[in-house]
Amino acid sequence: MSKILKTKKSKSSLLFYCAMCTLATPALAENASQPTNKLTDGSLTTAITAINDEAAEWIDDHHEDVQDRLRNLAHSMDKWFGEPDPQKPASANLRVVFDTRWSNNPTDGSHVTVKPRIRGHIKLPVLERRLSIVIGDKDLDEQDVLTKGSAYGAGHTPNQSKVLDGKQVREDNASIALRWSKLEDTFGFDTDVGIRSGNDLFLKFSVDKDLHQTDTWQISNHNYYRYGTDSEHTLKGEINTQYKLSATRYFNNNINLRYRHEDDREQTTWGNEVRHIHYFNNNKQLSYGLSSYGYLEDGRLSLNSYGPTVSYRQPFWRDWLFLQTEFSYFNDKKEDKSHFPSTLLRIEALF
Repeated sequence: MSKILKTKKSKSSLLFYCAMCTLATPALAENASQPTNKLTDGSLTTAITAINDEAAEWIDDHHEDVQDRLRNLAHSMDKWFGEPDPQKPASANLRVVFDTRWSNNPTDGSHVTVKPRIRGHIKLPVLERRLSIVIGDKDLDEQDVLTKGSAYGAGHTPNQSKVLDGKQVREDNASIALRWSKLEDTFGFDTDVGIRSGNDLFLKFSVDKDLHQTDTWQISNHNYYRYGTDSEHTLKGEINTQYKLSATRYFNNNINLRYRHEDDREQTTWGNEVRHIHYFNNNKQLSYGLSSYGYLEDGRLSLNSYGPTVSYRQPFWRDWLFLQTEFSYFNDKKEDKSHFPSTLLRIEALF
């Protein structure tokens, strides 16, 4: 009798144990699928957001610090010449550009060039002649990738053997000039006196005029003559025509002619750049079109390079930080190069 009771008791215990295991299995499986000591999706997103906010705060603080330094510098320089007018304070701005260009041309093959660039302007209204100071790469004033073709202004990658040519970067950015804008009101032109590339003393006269303007048409020109002790004579004339298709779309045509005379060598080049430009919200821009470049020799125009260009620009992360891409497909008859692809990635910070 006792053996029978023990047997029944053992069977009951076994059944109870199996039932508990069956009930516990789903819970164990659920706990196993959610391991401990690991970030969940929500906490990971929170961590990334926190890191992004801290980085944004850090870069905004430094951006504001640079702007404050520029303003303080402008105000201090303005005080050198008299008592500043609170209604007309001194001002300063700075562009910092980082260009990376890749090309794959028939002569040099695949090639990457990197070019840091800066351009700054300090306006000092206290001076009777409204003196301002201009520093950095002068070509940035002329190069608007969206409306005037390649960022290098020649339709293809410049001849540069190094990825980063430090000497050329220093020479391009080592420019400072004094500009008298008052002369524009009196005589119709600006005057720059300064030094380029460390040893090229120069004098430059610039004329910008609006020739015709209506609700749909705008025609303007930009002309300048510059003489440098090393670079000698440079003369450029430019006519820009813009037709408004809608509130956010424009058709733009730019025609330019440039004359260079240096070391008894003369060269006259021309360019014609046609663009369809779209403006979107939040300072986004898209343009595409065709460009052609060539030479003027013995009174005759010759075509040397032509091809399409597509460019897109938008702010990213901060409203003062811009990312710009450009794709072009040009040839170069003078250097015996057939059409080849070239791309530009530009990061630009405005202060």
